[in-house]
Amino acid sequence: MDVGQFDVALITVGALGWMPDLPEFFRIASGLLGGGSRLVIYETQRFMEIFDPASPIPFEPACSYFEQRPLEESMLIAYDGKGHSEGGPAYWFIHPPGGIVTVCVRSGLGIVELREYGHTIREPEYDIYEVRAAQLPMSYCLMVEKPLSTQKR
Repeated sequence: MDVGQFDVALITVGALGWMPDLPEFFRIASGLLGGGSRLVIYETQRFMEIFDPASPIPFEPACSYFEQRPLEESMLIAYDGKGHSEGGPAYWFIHPPGGIVTVCVRSGLGIVELREYGHTIREPEYDIYEVRAAQLPMSYCLMVEKPLSTQKR
């Protein structure tokens, strides 16, 4: 079944965290792009995942940057800051930008640009990490492009 090809695709705010198999995800995403098309990823920087803003010591790392096991969540996520409620178990896969860049390249996508930012796109609790003298990387935007030579005929 041919679902078509798109000129631009966007992945943002935590979508990649629900993907346990990034190579397969980006293989499919690349197949949905036409030659010369771009995929834009605007995501939380993995570095933010090591901190817990609800901790009594919110500026001390709560876990390793290099942790590879998925995090098990029992709370439903609310990005609007209006509270969380109990839910069933869910698994959150934390992917560092370097791993995402590598998977994109291996999927045939070329890097156009990677920028990191000191602002959050997370829940409002993470605002405590913004606008600091020693600013943490909080989000990033990765733009990749499918080469014209891989366009389906």
